[in-house]
Amino acid sequence: MAYQVRRSARITEDLELVDENGEVRQIIHVDLDPDTIAGNVSKKYVALLEVQRKLPKLQEGLREGSGEADKVYEELGRAYFDLMEAVFGAENTVRIAEFYDGRVMEMVKELSPFLFDVVIPKLRKAAQKNRKSKVIAFGLRGF
Repeated sequence: MAYQVRRSARITEDLELVDENGEVRQIIHVDLDPDTIAGNVSKKYVALLEVQRKLPKLQEGLREGSGEADKVYEELGRAYFDLMEAVFGAENTVRIAEFYDGRVMEMVKELSPFLFDVVIPKLRKAAQKNRKSKVIAFGLRGF
């Protein structure tokens, strides 16, 4: 009898871009392979959280339209797009942005639940499983 090794099932999600009439215009296939994207997504997510921590300052007295407020909002937008690119890839990020036709706030409102309630938890779970497998594979074998 031969020794068998198996590949793990790929973790994938589909994001459907649905227009105002309820018609699916595009489907974005998202590969949530922790070996290839988890590290980068984690870095971009942490960077986004760091920028978000600056927002209370804005609410405590910085005026909208002030140079500092504009800088923080710009930094927040850049961090959000960086996270999108880490999850979807550059080409799909452009497709999503084009679908929303410049309506960034609507895009963020609609896309955030997918990113924060679906993608991040699935990647965390898969990364934890990978860490355990690495410990077992390398830690107990004397490597």
